Amino acid sequence: MKKTHSILRRASSTSILVFLAALACGPGDERACLERGKARLLNGNIPGTIEDAGRALEFNPESPGAFTLRGLALARQKKHREALEDFDRALAAEPGNADALVGRGKTRNATGNQEGALEDLNSVIALVQCSSDAFRERGNLWASMGNFTRAIQDYQKALSCRADDYEAMLALGIIAMETGDAKKASEYLRSVIRMKPDMSGGYYYDGLLALRAGEYEKAVERYGEVVRLDPEKAEGYYNRGLALGHLLRYKEAVQNFTRAISLKPSFYAAFLNRGYAHAGMKNYLEAISDYNAALALRKDSAKAFYNRGLARAAIGNFRDAAEDFTSTLRYSKHDAGAYYNRGLARYNMGKKVPGCDDMKKASTLGDSDAREFVVTHCGK
Repeated sequence: MKKTHSILRRASSTSILVFLAALACGPGDERACLERGKARLLNGNIPGTIEDAGRALEFNPESPGAFTLRGLALARQKKHREALEDFDRALAAEPGNADALVGRGKTRNATGNQEGALEDLNSVIALVQCSSDAFRERGNLWASMGNFTRAIQDYQKALSCRADDYEAMLALGIIAMETGDAKKASEYLRSVIRMKPDMSGGYYYDGLLALRAGEYEKAVERYGEVVRLDPEKAEGYYNRGLALGHLLRYKEAVQNFTRAISLKPSFYAAFLNRGYAHAGMKNYLEAISDYNAALALRKDSAKAFYNRGLARAAIGNFRDAAEDFTSTLRYSKHDAGAYYNRGLARYNMGKKVPGCDDMKKASTLGDSDAREFVVTHCGK
């Protein structure tokens, strides 16, 4: 088999910048255009990659390297149909093009063609003695199918082919975290951070691990690194806001949720949790505004109705609070807290009988405060 130079190899950002400066890509220099395009792809310059692939094709209209390069760039833009067309052209010109097979396999998986994806990735593994890219992408395929045992095996094979495959290591960390092995997940994620300290992914998932473990100071630090490395990642600000909220640093939490919303205006959970933070500072009108925004995005949110009810009750608007708790119960039928708080709101409105009925219902659902209220205020 003809040896194919890998478009997917990695380089440091510094070396990429130097490399780009040394290259001139003209329409008559296919090799220079391909090399600069590869460097641009690794540096995240997708329009530049597509431009260089196009220039290479002007010199050689059947260039498998150019079709593969452009296919990889188009796949990054989620233009899957166009990407698949380019991978097909590359493979028509060079059937054993490992990069095109890996790219087509990954794109097929993204479009739901798992059988075709598996066929492509198996072909690479049969052709190439040890392809970390093929093993890693086949691991991603198994993971997307819920077969974590086979996914782990392929990620480990990817690492045996290339010990610095940080994407395979990150995937192993995520699987360990999601399957409840926090210790192993932490080991993998720390390895990712050592391998790739300039990538946000390792910090992001290590921060999530810290959040789940209640290590909120560590989570704040980890998500600080995430937003430093990836300042446009709304989820980084959101998760830092969650950690700050747990530390009762509500003002900072609000700032982070606000930043997340500015980057992702339809971020339902950010509105909901900014409402929690405002309520924590007793800024109930601001909290209500955020719960309104959350409900505009998700009309069946029991959490938003419930917490808006609490905020309305806190400012003495018991009628609307009771309506919110009624809405909560529409979507969460056995919510003892909603019965308790609706009962309290009704009782405070002078509706003693329906208020006590709600308290009795909350008591039967196990709410000890409701049981005490019934004894104290509702008679037998």
